[in-house]
Amino acid sequence: MSAYEPTATKRGVFSIRTPEEVTSPVSLLSAAPITPGGLGVVELALIGGLYAAGKSTADVPPDLFRAQIAAAVLLFRALTYGVQIPLGGITYLIWQRMRSWRTDPPHEEPASVAVPPQ
Repeated sequence: MSAYEPTATKRGVFSIRTPEEVTSPVSLLSAAPITPGGLGVVELALIGGLYAAGKSTADVPPDLFRAQIAAAVLLFRALTYGVQIPLGGITYLIWQRMRSWRTDPPHEEPASVAVPPQ
C-alpha cells in the first residue's frame, strides 16, 4: 500500500493523509457550474479538506492551525484571480489600442457555382 492511498477506517470513512488527496476532488468540484469559477465552494472545500488532512499532524494550537489554513487558501485564490484578471484586462486594452497589429483577412471573390437548370 502506498503512503498516498486513502485508507478505510473501522467505520468505513476514508482518512485523508496528503494535500494531493484534497486538491484532486476540489478540482473536480470546481468544474461543476455551481458558482462562477467555483468561487466560495472551492475555498470551503479546500479549507475543510486541508484541515482534515493535517489536524492530526499539526504541531501548533488548533486555532492557529485553522487560521493558517484559511489564510493560505485565501491567498492562493486571491493570487489565482488577482494575477490573471488584471493581466487579461491589460492585454485587452493593449490589443484594442494597437490596431496596427491586426490585419484584415484577405479579400476573396466568392466562388461562382453553376446551378443546373430545373
